[in-house]
Amino acid sequence: MTDFILEQAYCALHAVEKLIGYIEDENGRYEYNRSQFQLLSFQPNRQSVDAEELKRKKEEHKSEGAIKRVINKKSAVTKTKKEDQELIRFSDCTVRRRKNGLYEIRYRRGGMEKTWSSMKLKTAKKKCLEWLHAENRQRRELVEEGLSPETVIFGTFADNYMQNVKRRMVKPETFFSYINTYKNYIVPNFGKMPLIKIKSVYVQNVLNEINEKYPRKCEDVKVLLNAIFTYALNNGEIKINPIKAVYIPKHERKNGNALTKEEEAELLKVIKGRKIELIYVLALYTGARACELNTAVFDVDKNTITYKNGKLKSYQKEKFRTIPIFPKLKPYVPRLLSEEWRTSVDRVSHTLRELLPNTQHTFKDLRHTFTTRARECGIDNEVVSLWTGHSLGNITARVYTHFSPEFMQREAEKLRY
Repeated sequence: MTDFILEQAYCALHAVEKLIGYIEDENGRYEYNRSQFQLLSFQPNRQSVDAEELKRKKEEHKSEGAIKRVINKKSAVTKTKKEDQELIRFSDCTVRRRKNGLYEIRYRRGGMEKTWSSMKLKTAKKKCLEWLHAENRQRRELVEEGLSPETVIFGTFADNYMQNVKRRMVKPETFFSYINTYKNYIVPNFGKMPLIKIKSVYVQNVLNEINEKYPRKCEDVKVLLNAIFTYALNNGEIKINPIKAVYIPKHERKNGNALTKEEEAELLKVIKGRKIELIYVLALYTGARACELNTAVFDVDKNTITYKNGKLKSYQKEKFRTIPIFPKLKPYVPRLLSEEWRTSVDRVSHTLRELLPNTQHTFKDLRHTFTTRARECGIDNEVVSLWTGHSLGNITARVYTHFSPEFMQREAEKLRY
């Protein structure tokens, strides 16, 4: 009878062995063969059949309890793995060290790309882990809401678009303006929403609120949102662009006004002797864009100034335009060559209203003033467009018009008032 009971118990142990993955070693000891679980061992010991019945039952009881704990543990881990299988782990990232010593950690998945870099691997890894924790927390929230962990969040998708697409389409100065609009108006309202859950009605309400306070900025927000949603539509993330059903009142843009001759004289009087004088007269007497002023290169022998064209896309090759040194500017040339006048134009451009408090002029109005004075002096419109870096109106003018330097100098001499 005792032998029969032992044989049945041994068969039961073999059944459990197959269930949870135990193996039998040469000593008759059963061990769990997966490294992620804690080793569990017990000795049924086939030879010790003469052991007391009570002791054997106690051993079996302990073994059964241990086996149950392992089975429960395995089940719990399997469940956890199933729930977390969509979470992002650091092992999903690639780590490399560049030739300059910079450590770079990159994550790519489903068209999304994130990169963290630092001279210290620890610092780069810290940045990466902060993003991973935030991303996984967001995925868990999606699961709690009954959505798939793979649901694309607007903020994640838009960040990728801004950094890997928009940045490469425009100049750094333009991108800086876009990123400010994105962070201040788009992220707070749309950042945490699933991309597929954003509807036209919600977008309309957000833009209405922005339009009440900042009509001009509302247009910028709509344009940038349209670019993001169009990119999502082209990549198959959404089926309809919600911006297409959104309407905002068209904002009347102010084209700027030229300074009157009296205002021009007042400005020259106010800035005389100040550090900003030279950059103001350069803008006033050449019509250059604010972003072009610091690129000015003077050639006194040829009586010319060369500017780097600031109206280019990031993918376009650099272009330069050379214009005459106009009569009004000539008295300032020695100082422009000897003094350090280059500065942050963004900082200077905001001071014009302080210099002329009774007007509403902006720094760009200096460019309007130059163009207006040139036309008043009878200079041809195509010539003025070439001086200021505007594209000519028709193909014939753009392709076939090449004015000689001598002609340009003669036209420049007309700019006297």
